[in-house]
Amino acid sequence: MFCNFYIQGGLLAMGLETFASDVPSIAATFIKKNLWENGRLLHRWCNGEAKFSALLEDYAFLIKGVLSLFEEGCGVHYFEWAIQMTKNLERDFK
Repeated sequence: MFCNFYIQGGLLAMGLETFASDVPSIAATFIKKNLWENGRLLHRWCNGEAKFSALLEDYAFLIKGVLSLFEEGCGVHYFEWAIQMTKNLERDFK
């Protein structure tokens, strides 16, 4: 089963449904806990295992999402994480 989502304006869109409230920050917390390893983003999560280095697009969409959370007042740590991911982009995707 695949689940695509993105965070926009503090909302999490998943398939055709949009969820408000704290769901976007829950998703971002899940990503940071499970797909962020040794300062790098991983591409996929399946059966409790994260694998493969993230693609440029993975970073781009996640940065956009965590910046939306920061803009919605969910915490400065999202801004700091976006900066860290941007540094990864500059280093790894030249």
